[in-house]
Order: sequence, then C-alpha cells, then structure tokens
Amino acid sequence: MHNDLVPTPTYHDAVEPEVAISDQAASVNTADNQQDLSPARDQSQSPIAIVTLRSFNCTFPGCPSKSFNRHYELERHMRKHNPHATYECTAIGCNRIGNKGFYRGDKLKDHVLAGHDTDSIFTCPVPSCTFEDGNPVALTKDLMIVHAESHQPYHRTVTENIGAQLLAFTRIESQRCCPIPRCPYRLNARKHSLDEIQKHLVSKHDSAARSKFKELMAKSGYDALTGHVVCPICTGGFPTHLEFYQHIIGLHLDMPQVAWDIKINPHSCVRCYLGKFLREWKGSSRLQPNYVLCEACPILFDGYPKYWQHLLEDHLCMPRLAQEIKRLPEWHQRNRVHNTMETLIAALGELRPHRRTILSLYPGFGEAAIWEDIQVQR
Repeated sequence: MHNDLVPTPTYHDAVEPEVAISDQAASVNTADNQQDLSPARDQSQSPIAIVTLRSFNCTFPGCPSKSFNRHYELERHMRKHNPHATYECTAIGCNRIGNKGFYRGDKLKDHVLAGHDTDSIFTCPVPSCTFEDGNPVALTKDLMIVHAESHQPYHRTVTENIGAQLLAFTRIESQRCCPIPRCPYRLNARKHSLDEIQKHLVSKHDSAARSKFKELMAKSGYDALTGHVVCPICTGGFPTHLEFYQHIIGLHLDMPQVAWDIKINPHSCVRCYLGKFLREWKGSSRLQPNYVLCEACPILFDGYPKYWQHLLEDHLCMPRLAQEIKRLPEWHQRNRVHNTMETLIAALGELRPHRRTILSLYPGFGEAAIWEDIQVQR
C-alpha cells in the first residue's frame, strides 16, 4: 500500500496533544498531594485531528469516471483504457472481442457464466492447443471447463490474458444453473447442496413451465414432473443427489463398499472416488527398484505390494479385497489388482455416452479419467 494513502493527523499549533498534557500532570502529582501545577486547559480548544483524504483521478481524455479513494482502484480502472489488456471471450460468434472485450478477468468470468448457455461452443484460449488430428480445440462450455482444468497448473506459463481466459472457465467449475431458460437462479456446488436446485424447480416453476421445458430438464438430469434426479443410464429416479451418487458408484461402477461409505458419511468427499482411482492406477511410478510413488497423495512405498494395499484401502475403499490378497505372492497380487482395475475401467467406459448429464448432476465427475479425449495430454 502506498504511503501517501495513510493520512497523518496534524494538530493546531496553539494546542498540545492531550497525551502530552496528561504526562505533564502525572509528573507534578506527588505523594504530598501538592496542588496541580499544570496549566488549565480551555475545553473549547480540544485537540482536533485534521485529516486530508487524497483522491486519485483518471487522466484519460474524456473519461467521465469520478475520482478514486485508493490507488489500486485507479490502476484497475485504467485497464479499461488499455487495449492491450483486453480479455476476450472465446465463444464462437461472441462479439466481446477486441475493444469490446473485458478489461478485468473477473468480468470475463461473469460473462462466460451468465452470458452463454451450456451448449455454447468455445475455442481453447491457448493458441497452440489442438486435438490429436491437429484441429483447434472447440468444445461446449461444460466440456471446455474440464479441458481448461487439464491445463493446470500451467496457467503461469502463458500470457496474462490467456491465463485469465483459462481461469474464467476453471473458476465456474462448481457453478450450476436452473435448466429453465432465462431463469437467473444459480448456486455454487462447493458451498450448497445441489438439492436446492430441485427445491427451486418445484417451488418457483409450476408444472406447466416444467413440462414446457421437459427436454432441457431431462438433459440436465431432472424429471419435469417431480423434480427428482434421473439416472441417464437406467432412468431410475432419486429424490436427492446423494442417493444418485450412491446409485452411480454402487451399481454402475460396482463399488458397493464406497457407496455404503457415502451413505453413512454424507459429508465425506465423494468427488475423489470417481476421480482418483484411475489416476492411482496409471499414475504410479517406480523411482528406484524397490520404491513406488503414489502420485495422488503423494506417498512413497517400499514395493508394489504395499502400494496396492494403500490403493485398495485408502482410495478404492476395498479393505476386504486388500486383506484377501495380502498373503498372496506378489505376482498373484498384481493379477488381482489388475483385473479389479480393468473391471472399473470398463464400468466407467459404459458411462461415457452419458458423461455430460452426469457431470451436470455430479461436479466431482469432472475429475474422473473419462475425459482423456478432451484433456491436455502431457
């Protein structure tokens, strides 16, 4: 903070500060109760602090903005007049580019969130980012959020403008909106339960409105009549999102122990169950002949058997299987773990055709290893 922003109080020359007068009075007040020799003060001349607040004005010609009380506010405002600090929207057909772009990254984020629906097509802000066939990356907004997440933590390696464009997507990853068109309701799934959307649909939109947009509601994973969550795979209905998570993990991914863990501990992090198990399987590396690194923790293990125990118990919540293979030879343990992981990979692959709907209902699904076709491969 600039020193000139901190006003220095000044006092009238004819009056000393009150603190100094108090010290003088204390020095003459002896144990013999002598008369106070301090000069009498005129109560009408109490110390008055004269504070001058400095203002900061925009020097751009013709700018109608008022003055600013803080220097950083002026600096933020001046970006508005700098064409080289423009943050452009990458949605195809959007006119918020060039001089019509945004001079602040948070304004771009708000525009991406509220100005474009889920099906809007965006190009990747990183110019060199392409698909395997060489075509530029162009994805719907929900998929571009997943793609932008895969650029982390490499935002610092690009220019400020490109980094702000990537952050405009990653910072709205947990935002969910009402599927009814032109409804401004939205919430942050990290702070509030998605069940609030169901309550909103039923309480704020009558049955006629929900029926009119039943296709959009179904695309978002909600039943137009009841507002329940609908599984896009088996069309089963669930009154809460938590029950839907249990259903997906327990039935379609065949991980009943994990589903039970979520049931008895609703506040546990359900985001990691679909996200980390394939990273654990593909993301282990042997640093030395006898050591294996779990890259998701990260923890170093003395050999693969201990790493597999950690994988099954801590990341897959399969303690029974961990105990079963504990006394087996290492080559047999490897086969059992490999078969288990391949089964999970196959089950996750069956969800691929429905991944956009599941992502809408389950923000943690963006961490699952089912998006490799749209993620940055390093």
